[in-house]
Amino acid sequence: SLVYGNNIISSAIISTSATIGLQFYPIWEAASVDEWLYNDGPYELIVLHFLLGVACYMGREWELSFRLGVAGVFDGSLFSAMHGSLVTFSLIRETTENESRNEGYRFSQEEETYNIVAA
Repeated sequence: SLVYGNNIISSAIISTSATIGLQFYPIWEAASVDEWLYNDGPYELIVLHFLLGVACYMGREWELSFRLGVAGVFDGSLFSAMHGSLVTFSLIRETTENESRNEGYRFSQEEETYNIVAA
């Protein structure tokens, strides 16, 4: 149970809080750059820049929805889904009994690999 602390949830909470405490280590608090590098300073930069990128992306999505309405966000997600499926099915093609399934896409093939009507 949560009271006695012998389950996977409580261990995840403890390790997460320790990680948050460890990663909040600005470079100006270190005695030297070597100490900052030793104490996971670059990893902190990666995490913080990832969070900054997520915040900027969310702001971009809000701006699109504000300027274009719901249609802008819907069209963007529709385009993303169609493009992803087109690329995926362009790389995957049907195999015959004379070849291995692991052979994959041939660059010299002339038959189509994707039919937009079938999607």
